[in-house]
Amino acid sequence: MRAATPDQHHEAVRQQLQRILVSPIFLHSERLRRFLTHCVDSAISGRLEELKEYTLATVVFDRPRHFNPAEDPIVRVEARRLRRKLDEYYQALGAEDPIVIQMPKGGYLPVFEFRHSHKPSPWHPRVWMWAGLAAVAAAAVMWWLGGRSANTLPDVTLTRLTSSRGLTTDPQLTLDGSKLVYASDRAGSGGLDIWIQEGDSARPLTSDPLDDSQPAISPDGTMVAFRSERQPPGIYEVAEATGETREQKARLIAPDGRNPRFSPDGAWLAYWVGAPGGDTLPPAGKTYVVRSSGGAPRPVLGQVTSAACPVWSPDGHRLLLEVNEKVGDPVDLWSVSIEDDHYVATGVSRLLDHAQLRLSLRECAFAWGKNFLVLSALNGDTQNLWRIPLTARGLTKGKPTRLTLGPGHDTLPFASASGAVAFVARAEAVDIWRMAVDHPEQITRVTEGAPSAMFPSVARDRVAYMSKGQVWLKDLATGGGWQVTQSQAEVRYPQLCPDGETVVYGSGPNAFAVSAKAPSPRLVCAGCAQIWQCNLDGLLYLPAGTNRPNPIYESRQTVADESTPRSSQRLLVSSPYDLSFPQKSPDGWLAYHAITGPARRQIFAVKVDDPQSPVAVTDGQHLDRNAVWNERSDTLYFLSERCGFRCIWSQRLDRTTKKPIGEPTPVRHFHSARQGLAAIGDVGAIGPAYANGSLFFALADLTGDVWLAKSR
Repeated sequence: MRAATPDQHHEAVRQQLQRILVSPIFLHSERLRRFLTHCVDSAISGRLEELKEYTLATVVFDRPRHFNPAEDPIVRVEARRLRRKLDEYYQALGAEDPIVIQMPKGGYLPVFEFRHSHKPSPWHPRVWMWAGLAAVAAAAVMWWLGGRSANTLPDVTLTRLTSSRGLTTDPQLTLDGSKLVYASDRAGSGGLDIWIQEGDSARPLTSDPLDDSQPAISPDGTMVAFRSERQPPGIYEVAEATGETREQKARLIAPDGRNPRFSPDGAWLAYWVGAPGGDTLPPAGKTYVVRSSGGAPRPVLGQVTSAACPVWSPDGHRLLLEVNEKVGDPVDLWSVSIEDDHYVATGVSRLLDHAQLRLSLRECAFAWGKNFLVLSALNGDTQNLWRIPLTARGLTKGKPTRLTLGPGHDTLPFASASGAVAFVARAEAVDIWRMAVDHPEQITRVTEGAPSAMFPSVARDRVAYMSKGQVWLKDLATGGGWQVTQSQAEVRYPQLCPDGETVVYGSGPNAFAVSAKAPSPRLVCAGCAQIWQCNLDGLLYLPAGTNRPNPIYESRQTVADESTPRSSQRLLVSSPYDLSFPQKSPDGWLAYHAITGPARRQIFAVKVDDPQSPVAVTDGQHLDRNAVWNERSDTLYFLSERCGFRCIWSQRLDRTTKKPIGEPTPVRHFHSARQGLAAIGDVGAIGPAYANGSLFFALADLTGDVWLAKSR
């Protein structure tokens, strides 16, 4: 290879930049796309002064003029992410690209290397971008669906074990690897059933209308335990040889249990009871072990706030648990002796933080293999499997190394005795849906084809939502839609104002307004980091830099007032707990929820003119949150997990006092693993929003298949 100076082959370098920006690895990483584009443009244009840390922070990352690099490492952190992403790109999709763009450590000046004799293309870069987008997309699809094993790490072979158009998930293998069990909707009935596969032959073990998932097969291959949503929900067991029949249904062995795991000798079954987690919310539960032959379950590590997702050590003497020791503590993995509850903290949390990775908290996504831990970790917009060396007691003894590459979600690993790892390669589509509260059985899709449409907000037959880091607006009457923001800065938490035209959103520490008539962003609230609602009185917001617990503030300046934002803010509600999702009713009441525990949220209503006398709408024993008012201010619709799933519930209220009338009632259940609310890790992104008798919310649709990773 020969190195090219920044002023050579500028057109070819720009074309290579476009190849990278439209690749699946970079397509949804808006911040890194902006960073790389700025650095490349500055280098080939000779504007090297724009590659200083201060300039990058203020121009690319929207830091204020008083930015201090010693206190805020944003540029250095994002540079490390960018280097890793470039390495991922050139190990996979860019393996044969003619030009390599790198950013050497110690600076921000990119280097361009030409791999072989290369003649710059005569195409205009804009023409290449659109033609190249189709080519790169086609290559990415071929790589993801059929050729992943040829483009991943050189010491790993990937084999696809299932092929379906729906969702196949939760794989486990027998001790000898001859049988594979998983949950799948391949039967076409709409729900998940448990299947067993030997070679290319697969057959169902269950056929209940409700979801059966999280199967565990005994080491000898004779019994299968699984989680079921049938009544009562919990862990059931069925014989592998016969499966379920009309005469003999599966046997309930642990009410409310999740994620069963047989010990390597088959003598014990471990499971946990509690609430699943999300992107930032860890699971909350208690772990138990019980003899496979029957008996009373025994708690494991009962003294901590939460211990979930049990996985057996290869020798069967210890369990690996996802532990939240105290409220507010970071989640870590602990290795616990089942004989005496003696534990050691693995240090996985620290290792992942150092590598700028995050453990997937929305599901139990780790496994203990012989001398190693394999887990699913999030890195920007991708979710891949990583491997960490592990001692027999469960202590980490090395850095994370990547096991899979890919732009999707590789998760739910299971390590076999041979060292092979079964996992799910999953894709997620998130859209905004509409449901009439009087006919909840009927829901319709609002944002067909918009990638990851979330954060719905509704006014005057229009829906604002987030997609690809920008705000979009959809007209419900005409079906037309258009992009509202064109910002290169990070756009967050859009709220559509009552006029149906203006959208207010957060960016950095401030809030801005934009509309089709006034497309240039206008500052409307200095220091309003997160906007909860835009109403006729002004804005409900969370102030930037607020010390916890989070209060609720209001800006009395309406977005119609185009004067310079004034100091018109006032504190509405404070509490010993963090407060979230405030919504003002048409008659002047405020609904919000308090974060009262790891798996508890309580909804309150308070009169804006009397904020010291809140009314408890829910009992505080469940995950009840994100409440919105109807037009009569006598009903709140909210998300709740009191049924074991994330579903939409309602609570009738006295119109005058707002005291609850009767018990909360479900509006619509989402008990399917294929299509539901629980797969959206950021609960705030779901909504809901209410208008004209309808609820609008983000709903995820999952597809996936089982793969096997083997070291060569």
